[in-house]
Amino acid sequence: MKIHDKGICIDIWESIAHKNGITFSYTPVTKEEGLKGLSEEKYDLLLGGIPNFVQPDTVAFEFTTPFYISGVGLALAQKSLFKIVLNYFFSLTALKLLFFVALFIIIQAVTIWFFERKKNEDFKDSTLKGLGNGLWWSINVVSLSDIGDIVTKTLGGRIMATIWLFATLIIVNVFIGSLSSELTVGKMSSEIYNVKDIEDLNILCLDESLSQKFLEDNSLSCKKITSIKDGLNAISQNKAQALIYSEPLLRQMLKENPTPGVKFVPAGILTQYYSFILPPKSALLHWLDQRILELLEKQEIKKIVKKYLGSDYRCT
Repeated sequence: MKIHDKGICIDIWESIAHKNGITFSYTPVTKEEGLKGLSEEKYDLLLGGIPNFVQPDTVAFEFTTPFYISGVGLALAQKSLFKIVLNYFFSLTALKLLFFVALFIIIQAVTIWFFERKKNEDFKDSTLKGLGNGLWWSINVVSLSDIGDIVTKTLGGRIMATIWLFATLIIVNVFIGSLSSELTVGKMSSEIYNVKDIEDLNILCLDESLSQKFLEDNSLSCKKITSIKDGLNAISQNKAQALIYSEPLLRQMLKENPTPGVKFVPAGILTQYYSFILPPKSALLHWLDQRILELLEKQEIKKIVKKYLGSDYRCT
């Protein structure tokens, strides 16, 4: 058997074993050693925070009924709202958007002046005054303010004004969407809902993990790390924005070892099932399935999960 002296899987197994008078001993192994040992029937059971996965051709084993369902989570740099908004307005994305808005205002002002300069008193006295009024009209339109006494009077001016009004609505929505994305992509929101929420993040992932495979399957890149601790330290030191990993393991690590400037956010983008792993055709399989169902029915597994992951964890 496997690995640490405490954890969700350990507690669930020990609850089953103690209730049924089973004696056992633990043998610390790696995941690869454990799976190889099961395949060779060297071990009776493999425990650990290992989500169910596709069985490789090199080893043979079986999963019990899942005792809980979870997903992946993200450790994120924790920043204040003021700092997030300030960083956004000085980001390359915001500067590009502001440049486009300024260019849009100037083009809008020139086109309105061009159509109105001959028949509209607000635009025809002089070129400088006409362009100035056009600029004022354009700024008020972009800011969705009252345009005051400056109105279009020609057919061409009104057509262009209508086009610019619709264009302004699009630009405003783009700006709001961009800012909202900055606030929700794991920085201010309480949960990540889809892959698009993380596609602009500088993400860390554990090498050869299911999280890494998930990102690769969704055409997202990540910087590989060798340990969760290294990843959390990198986020704390502003060297990365996020770390993606198994939700229960990441949540438990942050609960037991809080890292300054780092917070946990659940991500509903991947479902993972947690089970015990047995040798192929094990006589324990059916018996363990029944014991797991009994614990689930009595809500005992939920208590164990919340013990490690916190009372706010939504145990499935």
